[in-house]
Amino acid sequence: QMKNGTPEATADPRLEGDVDADELMRCLRVAFWCLQENASTRPTMGKVVKMLEGVVPIDTPDVPRSFLYLMMANGEFSTNSHGLIHTTHATTTTSMSPVEGR
Repeated sequence: QMKNGTPEATADPRLEGDVDADELMRCLRVAFWCLQENASTRPTMGKVVKMLEGVVPIDTPDVPRSFLYLMMANGEFSTNSHGLIHTTHATTTTSMSPVEGR
């Protein structure tokens, strides 16, 4: 959802769409940084707080491989013969390669 610009779809449905898209995207980026497989790329708790407060900019993290596998299990992504991962949504044309060793 981050890649195709619909982060609101990840929000709790009980919020009934009443979410700040920028704030939600910030939280998702921080979460993805915290889920990085390589511990040295994860932010410290102090940096997490600053990221959530909007004090420091947040670069777009790599999609954690574990998250990609979960999405594949849910039928949201599939791999081709070259190992590239593709979305299975008709409105999205995202293609990416999982980062090895992370």
